Amino acid sequence: NLSATYRNFGIGALLQGASRFSLNISGAARTMFSNFSVPMDYHYALRWQPDPENPAVNINPNAEFPAATLSPGPNNNRNSDFYRRNVTYLRLKNINIFYNLPTNILAPIGLNSAQVYLAGFNVFTLSSLDIFKNSFDPEEAGTGNPSRNMPVTRNYTAGIRVSF
Repeated sequence: NLSATYRNFGIGALLQGASRFSLNISGAARTMFSNFSVPMDYHYALRWQPDPENPAVNINPNAEFPAATLSPGPNNNRNSDFYRRNVTYLRLKNINIFYNLPTNILAPIGLNSAQVYLAGFNVFTLSSLDIFKNSFDPEEAGTGNPSRNMPVTRNYTAGIRVSF
C-alpha cells in the first residue's frame, strides 16, 4: 500500500502480487475442443500444422501446441512441464489520485472542502503466464481451467467530493 501527498495533490495505490507458485493448465485452455469448447485464439495461432506435401513436416514456425483434432488423442493431452506454468504476478489493484481545491476559492461559494478525484480498480496486471495471460486471472489460477473463471473486470471512476 503506497500513498503520498504534496500540497493539494495526493495519490494512493495498492499493489498486490504473488510468487513461487505454479499452475497446471487444463481443460479448454489445454486442448482445442475440450468438452466441445470453442478454441482459444492461441490454439489456432500456435498449433502444429502439417505441410500438405509432406504431412510429417510442420509449416508453422510458431507452433507450440499439438495439431488441431476434434478428438484429442493421448499425445495431445499428456501431462508435461509445458503445461506447468509459473504464476508470478503483480497487479495494480487500486489507485486513487486527487486534488483538494484551495479553501480561499471555496469559502466565497459556501463550501468547506471540495476534492476532484480519479480512481481505478484492477488497472493492470503483470504476469508470467505468457500465452495463457488472457485466459487466467492469476488470483484465481487454482483451477487451471479458464472456463471456470470470470474475466478480470476493471473499473474507473471520476468525481467531485464536496462538503458544506
